Amino acid sequence: MEIVYFLIGMVLLLLVIVVVFVIVLLKYYSNNKFEYYRDNMSINGGANVENGVYTSEGAGLMNSENMRTIIAAGSSDVLVRLVEQESRADYGVISLLRPVTIGSASGSADIKLADNTVSRYHCSLFSNNGIVFIEDLNSKNGTYVNGVKITGKMALKSGDILGIGYKRLVLLTN
Repeated sequence: MEIVYFLIGMVLLLLVIVVVFVIVLLKYYSNNKFEYYRDNMSINGGANVENGVYTSEGAGLMNSENMRTIIAAGSSDVLVRLVEQESRADYGVISLLRPVTIGSASGSADIKLADNTVSRYHCSLFSNNGIVFIEDLNSKNGTYVNGVKITGKMALKSGDILGIGYKRLVLLTN
């Protein structure tokens, strides 16, 4: 009978060790997945450069034919990349030569997010003197940067997490 109690104790101890290992692994993964993006994904990762034109098969940045995005990069152009936090969908390289609107699929925004909590014209990304900014466009549910609701314009840096509806997008810059 003592051996049965000993085996049950060993199995329980092993189970506790496995659970602790999984918890530590999950915490490490959730804390470091954006460092992975910052360290291992360049702004041009996944984009092709053909004759000075950036092309991308972005998951959400589509042209009017809803096929392929082609962005001409000018000399004073600022390029950014958006990657969804959960699904890791890559919206491709985005030129901020002009302001880029982010909105719902039902609107005519430049970047369309399939999320019913996103306004038609939810927010805008733009650059000024090489600095990337985001501006909420009076959206119904607000725009968040790193979990904080913004009012007006806000400067961004690489690795910032944009909260737009239920979507969480990681911003990557040069």
